[in-house]
Amino acid sequence: MLKNRPSSWAYRKWIFGRFIDQFSKPHGVIDTEHQWTELFERIKEEVRVCISVAEHFPKNYYSWTHRNFVSRLAYQTWSTNVLNAGTGASNSGSHLLFNFLEDEVNRIEPWLMNHVSDHSAAHYGAEVLGLLLTFGLRDDGYTGDTSLPAQEWGLALIGNILASSRTAFEHFQFHE
Repeated sequence: MLKNRPSSWAYRKWIFGRFIDQFSKPHGVIDTEHQWTELFERIKEEVRVCISVAEHFPKNYYSWTHRNFVSRLAYQTWSTNVLNAGTGASNSGSHLLFNFLEDEVNRIEPWLMNHVSDHSAAHYGAEVLGLLLTFGLRDDGYTGDTSLPAQEWGLALIGNILASSRTAFEHFQFHE
């Protein structure tokens, strides 16, 4: 159904946006761990749909674009929540957002090793990496269970991504 039909993806995007809007009403704040957990379960379900479509129809631009929309909306929802509720409210959703973004970054390398020509996936990987770095390099940046300061964590993350990119380039240097 979703394959390459822009109208289907646009409708799904609209529905998901309305869901997020309704989820944070009436006060514009998500203030309990249960609400954050429920929100991220829904976000993960959207990502599972995108993964399923991409597995059946590789290089599916619309699937990767929707996945990017969902990831950005997760970040924006967290950001807006922090602005509306203050920094104390950010703690309940911080670890869920960090884990989600980190999982997304970690899923891209294996995908690209199996789908070398999937430029939409490569673009998504760069976008979600940017979100993860933006999130982790804030003043009060949460960087998972690591004891590294935020800047060192960011450099280590970029170093790991570059190392895996070099490996992929060496493995597929004459591809395309």
